[in-house]
Amino acid sequence: FTMAGSRRGEYGREERIPVLQKPKKGKGKDIDGELGVEYTQYGFDMQFLRRCRRIYQIALPPLMSGEAALVALLLFMIFPPMITQFLFAILPGWTMKTLVSRNLPGFIYTICITSAVAALDCIMGGLNFFLSLYISVRFRRRLTYHMHDRYLSTKQFYYRMTLSANNVDNPDQRIQNDSAQVTVGLVTILCIIASAMLQIGVYTCYVVVTVGWKGTAIIYLYYFITSVVNQTLMSPIVALTYNQDRLEGNFRFHHARVRTGAEAIAFTGGEEETKAALNEDFRRALRNQTAQIFRQSYLNLFTGFIGNGNAMLGYSVAAITVFTNPTYAAYSAADLAEAITQLTSVVGGLTGSFSALVNAAPLASSLAGNASRIGQMLEHMDSLDEEHEI
Repeated sequence: FTMAGSRRGEYGREERIPVLQKPKKGKGKDIDGELGVEYTQYGFDMQFLRRCRRIYQIALPPLMSGEAALVALLLFMIFPPMITQFLFAILPGWTMKTLVSRNLPGFIYTICITSAVAALDCIMGGLNFFLSLYISVRFRRRLTYHMHDRYLSTKQFYYRMTLSANNVDNPDQRIQNDSAQVTVGLVTILCIIASAMLQIGVYTCYVVVTVGWKGTAIIYLYYFITSVVNQTLMSPIVALTYNQDRLEGNFRFHHARVRTGAEAIAFTGGEEETKAALNEDFRRALRNQTAQIFRQSYLNLFTGFIGNGNAMLGYSVAAITVFTNPTYAAYSAADLAEAITQLTSVVGGLTGSFSALVNAAPLASSLAGNASRIGQMLEHMDSLDEEHEI
């Protein structure tokens, strides 16, 4: 990529230099080779967790501040929805019992209770949604100001990073786009993990009492296997997300260079060369995006299977309990309907809590790509800082 101009050739004639040099195409390259070492350098691993911890340390407000109180409120607001979800697992059994016993007053009473719980759950959900987005904006503010302070410090990181652009591409995109994506993702993941873990703890205690440890162990084994498969499917998406941001940034940057060098392109007649180079950048971005779509589809397909398997798993565990426990043989039809409905609902609540973690996999894979770009830039500025001290 060079600015347009002219020079004298070997025999004295003027040669045209396009604004964008057309990249050379290699033969027999697959997607790994074309994307470079970064395709396999980043994944869902311990390095990603360390980078997330550092971003949290930067973005989190001081402990004694109004923003910290909002974060505490957001974490506290996880409990009311957990209670309403637990009630939603119990109430269907009561409703089923009133229907089997043809108890109209009892049915009306349970429907009113269910409606009140549903209204409370909607209010709590809306408040949680507002708090999570508002806090993510505040996190972005702190993270962006921190990166501005370092990037535009007197140590001239902005100039030194331009000289070493191969190490950190498009710092402007990392500060503007990746920081926005990573703060929203970190707050969302925090809420999902905290809520799911609390629900798993509550439902596990209830399922162990009602079902026994064998049924609980089956559920845990099922989701342990799915988590291993999930991690395998997520890691390539992290690398592809990282590279997609890099390639899109290059494509956008080259378009900006065309705008600034428009006069030079027109003067030297470099339209064809410029168009060919831009098309090459776009082709690389599309090829990476296509690979990302395929990988993401595999992950979504797997999470879909896991979600649909929840019902079969819940009914299977309930069947094991009902057929192996002689106590249920003495139940009346109404009591048995209530017990089975509550049993399947509570088991479904436990599997649903695990599914919430599984369904967060696509978000986590995208978050890992953005966090890798932010973390790499911070680490590169650390190395430049060490060189400046020396």
